[in-house]
Amino acid sequence: MNPENLQQPPTAGHQLADQIARDIAEAELSPGAVMDSLEALSKRYRTGHPVLMQALRILESRGVAKVRRGVNGGLVVKERSPGFASRGLSILIEHDMRDMMEIGVLPVSIDHQLYLEEVPSLSLEACNELLQLAHRLDRLNDDEFMRLGAHRQLFNAIRLVSAEPTLNLAQLTSFECAVDMIPYSVAVLGESKAHPSWQLSLAVVEAIVGADIGRLFEYLPRQINFFKESWDTWEEINRTPILNPKMGDLSRPEFKESTSRADRLTREILREVRHHNWEYGARIGSGVELMERYQTSPNILRQAVLMLQDHGVVTATKGRSGGIVITEPNREATILEAQSYLKYAGATTTRMTRFLQNLVLQAFDGFPQTSPQRLARNAIAAREYLKYCDATGAPIDYWRFTELVCQNPVLSIMQAVILPLLTDTESEYFPTKKNKGPCRNSAGYWQFINAIDTCNLAGARRLLRQLANNNLDSKGPGAT
Repeated sequence: MNPENLQQPPTAGHQLADQIARDIAEAELSPGAVMDSLEALSKRYRTGHPVLMQALRILESRGVAKVRRGVNGGLVVKERSPGFASRGLSILIEHDMRDMMEIGVLPVSIDHQLYLEEVPSLSLEACNELLQLAHRLDRLNDDEFMRLGAHRQLFNAIRLVSAEPTLNLAQLTSFECAVDMIPYSVAVLGESKAHPSWQLSLAVVEAIVGADIGRLFEYLPRQINFFKESWDTWEEINRTPILNPKMGDLSRPEFKESTSRADRLTREILREVRHHNWEYGARIGSGVELMERYQTSPNILRQAVLMLQDHGVVTATKGRSGGIVITEPNREATILEAQSYLKYAGATTTRMTRFLQNLVLQAFDGFPQTSPQRLARNAIAAREYLKYCDATGAPIDYWRFTELVCQNPVLSIMQAVILPLLTDTESEYFPTKKNKGPCRNSAGYWQFINAIDTCNLAGARRLLRQLANNNLDSKGPGAT
């Protein structure tokens, strides 16, 4: 295979995949249902075989549907999983972020909701499964522990112990961000059985099984500190070429399978995209250059490029000056995919709302440690918004206000996913044609702004929580 032959999938194929995914969602087809035969699909969408095949490959990679051959064959709807959507959301977050600290609100928000709302109601069966997994992994010798990625397995099992769809989507998104952002050498060290974080993970499992919420929150800052201790050196490590993983190094367990090598390569290409400050049109390198840089094969490189193309991260151009070029991520398709998963999985308005409110509080809590000056600048935009609402009599949208105050990419992206689902759903928490909409009382909001102006951040946080409670009590997504 010519290493430069990394032809970009046709735009028509991606457009068709998006349309078929929308049609499956709108028809509410159950897993295992046959949407249509391939011949019928070609006629229905008035497209040729190459474009249809490209669209079907994309749908299969997204976990939406697969092709079944033979009698009763056709395009079969798959059980929906959050995998493809979480990958896309992590890429959007990394694209929008200004510094890595902004991503930290996501795992902390997940843990807060998991510990306070999900752990107390876990079934004994779920607890026993988690405990048995921890014991089984702890009995592994060091080599087996690393080969199986045991610490990563337990880490994910802890945060996926609840079946709540919003948390599952958020957790997988957080995990994708972590694998992308944490330097390879740091990640490998943290996966070692000898690392003290392993014993802490075992203690967290015991606390979950025992529903010991106080101990879980005692462990939380210790978990965060393991990352913060090496935070300042991550960027320097990431920029050291000698530490770049070589996909041909089969001594590492994650490089044994070709799909794992391709996945790891996508993350290294993403690292290069970030170092180019996501400059659209910037050239990362030719196929030959990338294969030499990462000691990988044309097939692995092609798989990695196709994965990234599915999310709109890069494109491949031909010619003497061609190669892998940075593009803008497909925001609309990613948000639609995440919404489709939450709808399919039956995410409730209550859980989605509380998760957003946890994100708001955690994003606000980050300012004293990161940039109080940025908070002051953000407050100016929020103040102007309040002035506009007061002058025009427009209702204050609580979510719009908190987005202006926090200006955190995780919060903004998760709002874009969740808020349209809330306003489409009749619930005790949200307005419908039968109940009242947002109030126009802005007094609490102005008190919040004044607290920020006087550097009373503790008081501002209390007011923010009161605004959140009022937002629920008044049965409006933007009401107080």
